[in-house]
Amino acid sequence: MTRILVAGYQHETNTFAPSLATWAAFQRGDAFPAYGRGATILETFRGVNAPLGGFIDAAHAQGWQLVPSCWAGATPSSYVTTEAFERICDAILTDTEAALAQGLDGIYLDLHGAAVAQHADDSEAELLARLRARVGPRMPIVTSLDLHANVTPRMLALADAMVAYRTYPHVDMAATGERAAALLAQRLASGQRPALHARALPFLIPLNAQSTWMAPAQGLYAQLEELSARHGSCLSFCMGFPAADFEGCVPMVWGHGGEVERAVEALYEAVAEPTQWTLQVLSAADAVARALQVCRTASRPVVLADTQDNPGAGGDSNTTGMLHALLAQGAGQQHPGQVGPGRQL
Repeated sequence: MTRILVAGYQHETNTFAPSLATWAAFQRGDAFPAYGRGATILETFRGVNAPLGGFIDAAHAQGWQLVPSCWAGATPSSYVTTEAFERICDAILTDTEAALAQGLDGIYLDLHGAAVAQHADDSEAELLARLRARVGPRMPIVTSLDLHANVTPRMLALADAMVAYRTYPHVDMAATGERAAALLAQRLASGQRPALHARALPFLIPLNAQSTWMAPAQGLYAQLEELSARHGSCLSFCMGFPAADFEGCVPMVWGHGGEVERAVEALYEAVAEPTQWTLQVLSAADAVARALQVCRTASRPVVLADTQDNPGAGGDSNTTGMLHALLAQGAGQQHPGQVGPGRQL
């Protein structure tokens, strides 16, 4: 029976934020499941809309035997501490050694792709490098990635194949795990790495401009799907996480298999036009002024919200700039009749 080791390491690092991702943060998990090791992670993620959940379901359909290592995820924040990274890495390497002794056919990693550790800027590549050193060049290693991954050439060189989410807000996590399983199945069947082609963009994309519910990302990801089908390739486009400030922090287009160079070059040409990513972002004062104007005729609450998928892009979210802007313009007192008792801004 085909034996596949599975593990997960998820963190979205804002290197400008004050609070570190400690070992205790991974043990809690908070927005993620708490740290787990061994068979418990299969029970935790089975049937769940997460990459590992989708991979588990696809692996069962393939008849693979899964060898669970560990799952580690922490809420977005500043750097992953050296202690936390080393504990996670050591657990995966120790479990890999044990699995090799009993026979191992492949490895799947559920990664984020934008985790920056205190001692390793490209921490996912560091994990992959240590893993590759243990298992050798022929062991298939496939990973899934968040759409906000900062995909580096080192990551692409160390893994046999990588595939990323195609939605933001993220709703295709399990589907991405299933795509990773398909890539691994192809790698096992062929006995060799699929063809790879990759292009990095020469600019950063603002997080607020990345939603796949609106242009330009909505149309570009539809084009990604069409090009993947037309060229028999598995394409990915990570718009990146610019708050993880290190040399490898750039958007990346890449793909595996089929006419991959033609597919990647066509998608790159579409995404690399820089002016389409321009976005108007209101100041706090202007946002409050607009909200108060809407309140004059609104019959429902008006919400001022961070449009990203984690508050402050991993910051502590304990600043008072918006509160000062609200108070400065008399929010809650200026139009009490429209807002209503108990519903003040």
